[in-house]
Amino acid sequence: MKRRATSIVRGRVQGVGYRDRVLEKALELGIAGFEEFSKNFFPQSR
Repeated sequence: MKRRATSIVRGRVQGVGYRDRVLEKALELGIAGFEEFSKNFFPQSR
């Protein structure tokens, strides 16, 4: 798990693995929390 998190962070620096990080956060929060999370995470998108 730690290795996976490291690769996601490293990918984010390169502009890669961004969606993967979002999906991981969604799983962490659960689907209900994801609606609220995405509003905060993507303020410019609908």
